[in-house]
Amino acid sequence: MTASAQTSEKPARSISAEFLGAHLGYGINYDSRFKGNEGTGYRVGLSYSHLFPGQDQETHGVAVPLELNYLFGSKVLKFELGGGSTVGYYHTRNFATAPDHPEEIKNRIGFIPFLNAGIRLQPKRGLTLRLGVTPIWAIFPYPYVSVGYAF
Repeated sequence: MTASAQTSEKPARSISAEFLGAHLGYGINYDSRFKGNEGTGYRVGLSYSHLFPGQDQETHGVAVPLELNYLFGSKVLKFELGGGSTVGYYHTRNFATAPDHPEEIKNRIGFIPFLNAGIRLQPKRGLTLRLGVTPIWAIFPYPYVSVGYAF
């Protein structure tokens, strides 16, 4: 008589700080795989966005990037693909009409869809690094850099 046991691999998780990308500014992320250190996972963040500073119009606000992603590659160096939406509360000012007294455009909730492609150094535990591009509205690529810790 033989017995076998299933081994379930603990999902890889990480916390990181990110600049640009889906944050459209800077923020923090929680990222987790559903199983192991590759395959399907998700990322949730909190960020401060400041768009188009120095232009005729600027927008700033607080946002929550939400993403489903997929990792594949070697044990530590991985390629990531993903997509999601940044949900935020934004305030816009228009400087085109009067630079000294900008027109205040009322606050609003916005949904900004994005894609994600990049490389990731992610050990099961320890320092992580992510570099890549995040096309916003599938056309405008925002680069990103993220540094964090996997646990």
